[in-house]
Amino acid sequence: MTHVLHMPASQPVSLAASPSTQLAASAPRYAALEPCMDAQLHLLVAQATALQTLDAFVARLAQLPAPSRLFCTARATPLAIDTTFCSNEDDLAAELMRALAQSTPGTRLYLAGDEAFLWRMHRLAREAGLEREEIAATAIGSERSVYCVHCASAHVYDDSDEVTCAHCKVRLSVRGHFSERIGAWLGVCADADRPFAEACA
Repeated sequence: MTHVLHMPASQPVSLAASPSTQLAASAPRYAALEPCMDAQLHLLVAQATALQTLDAFVARLAQLPAPSRLFCTARATPLAIDTTFCSNEDDLAAELMRALAQSTPGTRLYLAGDEAFLWRMHRLAREAGLEREEIAATAIGSERSVYCVHCASAHVYDDSDEVTCAHCKVRLSVRGHFSERIGAWLGVCADADRPFAEACA
């Protein structure tokens, strides 16, 4: 499953969620991912599973006059732009923060991976000072974060409409509300008659 996300999108064309999930106005809006021609620096951050979809985009970045850098979580064949390979997502996040700390106005960030990954990186970029319009992303894969309102924890699941909270074990119905601040979809008890599902017994 591949979606393209631009924050904010001037012409939203679709919404990010499984087809059966009823979506609210808070759901991320999607538009085509394009390089920013006015950028002074292009930073591309990707999961290994997303690399195979990025060849054309990387080639376009390589043709632009501004420098481009790629950070990814797997070693691959040499690419057309400066590439840093990281062994895991924590190391990748640290490399991104170092790059953003040295960046100047005019930096554009592109993210590629599942929703849980890209919203984690999006949150870090916002904390580092990037504006929403300076970030674009492609969501590739089905994993996403769901926030449990019962124990106030967020965990990564597939895109099922119902999941079991990894912390409190309550069966959650995933609603169409998405929080950019948390980077997660809202999960509420799927059975109102058993709000704790006897998980704490």
